[in-house]
Amino acid sequence: MSDLKLFRFSTHFVSIIAWNELMVKYIPSIRATISCSVNTERAMLIHRLDRDESLTFSSEGGITCFDFCEKLNCVITGCIDNSIKIWNPIENENCSETLIGHFNSVTHVLVDEKRLYLISADRDRIIRIWNLRTPRCLQVLKFKESEFSERQVFASLFLDQEYDRLIVATNRIAVLSSSRKEIRKTAHPDSELVIFVGYSSVFECLLTVGNKASVAMWDAQSFSLIHEFTKTHVTFNKEGIIQILDVTAAAFDPSERRLITAARDGSIKVWNFHLGICLRKFKAKFSVLALSFVDFQIFAAGSSGLISAFYDDGEASVEDTEWKSLNKQTIVSVDTYSQNFLASASSQGEIIVWLWKNADVKLLLKEDLQGPAIPADPNYPAKAVMKERKDSSISQILFLRTREMDDSIGNLVSCGIDGRIRFWSIMCTQKVNRWRLLSKFRAVFRECDGVLCIATDWRNKYLFSGDSMGYIRVYDLDDYYALYGSVSSNAKKPKGHHYEKYPFLRLQRLIQDNHSQHSKFDPEGGREFGFAPLLLNCFRAHMGALLKVAYCNMREIVVTAARHGSVRLWKTSGAYIGHLGTDEIIPKFKHMPSDIQAIASPLTLHVFNNGRKPYWERAMNALKRCRLGHTSEEIEEKPFAWIKKKDVVTKEFSEDFTLHRELEMRLPRFPGTTALKLQLHNVQNTGIEDK
Repeated sequence: MSDLKLFRFSTHFVSIIAWNELMVKYIPSIRATISCSVNTERAMLIHRLDRDESLTFSSEGGITCFDFCEKLNCVITGCIDNSIKIWNPIENENCSETLIGHFNSVTHVLVDEKRLYLISADRDRIIRIWNLRTPRCLQVLKFKESEFSERQVFASLFLDQEYDRLIVATNRIAVLSSSRKEIRKTAHPDSELVIFVGYSSVFECLLTVGNKASVAMWDAQSFSLIHEFTKTHVTFNKEGIIQILDVTAAAFDPSERRLITAARDGSIKVWNFHLGICLRKFKAKFSVLALSFVDFQIFAAGSSGLISAFYDDGEASVEDTEWKSLNKQTIVSVDTYSQNFLASASSQGEIIVWLWKNADVKLLLKEDLQGPAIPADPNYPAKAVMKERKDSSISQILFLRTREMDDSIGNLVSCGIDGRIRFWSIMCTQKVNRWRLLSKFRAVFRECDGVLCIATDWRNKYLFSGDSMGYIRVYDLDDYYALYGSVSSNAKKPKGHHYEKYPFLRLQRLIQDNHSQHSKFDPEGGREFGFAPLLLNCFRAHMGALLKVAYCNMREIVVTAARHGSVRLWKTSGAYIGHLGTDEIIPKFKHMPSDIQAIASPLTLHVFNNGRKPYWERAMNALKRCRLGHTSEEIEEKPFAWIKKKDVVTKEFSEDFTLHRELEMRLPRFPGTTALKLQLHNVQNTGIEDK
């Protein structure tokens, strides 16, 4: 029998050589041989020696490497199509799981049976560590050109599970030791501000950028830190010491595969953030404060009202075009509409719409502020100037890209330091170029607060705003100035499903009824011009100013960012999911952040408790049980009036017996003592009726 098995094994080995076989291995636990090749139809073959049966597996482009996990009883393969597939050795129709993350064909896969980790390497010499239980990527390892000269593919990888070492060999040998320390869960340790938050639907990850030149990538399922690269923008002083530059702006490209960052010295970089590799570098002549990317064009705007356009098609050719400056005001925000128009907003409240292909100015938007004149103050000479800047300053603009250009359709949104949100109608055609302010409403509680950021979903159904007090608001834009011929009218009333999803609406109605004159939520939604949209939700998300807000369309998650790297995640209904930097499961009783819970207002607590008032309900029930509750109706007490009520029910009993029973029930009972015998007195002799 041994000769027969050896002969069968040899026959199988000869046959797979004809399929461009790359790897073969014998697995004692399942008594089978596994081999792989670059043939698509016969990418992998599992031959059972005890049954003399073979099972073929197909994969696009073929399989380059594999390994077997005994604990999970699965085969992990590295494929030419840059993916890692997990197979059931019994079923060959479809793979159980596909891991995506490599950008080149996978050359090696190794299974760590002790931790159930997977180690994979590709032709770009990128090593990734995966967790097979989840499965998700835990760590990314990259090597410098000086460590492995030239672009040589890893010849061999060996995992020493006894001493927790990974040996990598090309023309050099590298030994990597596993660290016993816990993986760092927090990011941006030196950054005070988070200047960008976003979600990449391509890689299914969250991205945050700190002002101290750090970029962090987070897992969208567990919200744990995948990797972080720092020192994205640096310079050297006269002594040759590296100095980190502050990052002032960041943005995604339309494909959400690349990240663009800009620093205060005008340097602009395009990143492959999945690997932390800088792809392109540009240089502007001013400090960049706003970025936008459309059709291979990078638009940078900043101080002195300057805008520069950089062309980047993935090649070395770059054209730099500097647009003419209309004024000396600092541009704080830019956004694009379709593939033709670019809008820029200045700190003085001016919005300019450009035709970016030839840098032609189409529209100049400016609201005429009419208000009482501010008297001169000798102790504060600049009071009038500061008041004017506060009333007109814009913090961000946003195009609603799904809406058309029409005189009655709002397709541009702006928010300002004055706490107002404005909707503009922009028409730019060959014959007609005009604009109109459709609505302006207040989106803050206090006059001293301002709206710092706004965001929307890809369908433009919701508008999210964050203010300087840390509150986030969700507005309904479903039919708000979205149709042809929209006219000013009252705000839309909530529907039945709105009350079920958004507990804020239930409390809002009570506030309107009780505080109709001085309510924070007046019936018209705080409108000052036009009509305000329906406010679906409002709650406090951070203790300080809410700097950035983003919406994940695929997962319906709202991401908010504040100072010191505080990034939190919410549902649109106000349910607290967690914060970036931890993989702990939030317990049911912890449905809000601890700092918010300490000083939360009744409005925020109402939203976090899903419209319920658990502590208040317990207190009211306790008062009712103790008969201490307040009654709205004033009832005049009549002593011994309950005796007459018993006359009808207890006609067959004597009045003395009934009174004894009632008084005994009302007296307190103490353990170990007997109730006193009661002596009845004649009610008529007490003189109560005379009174």
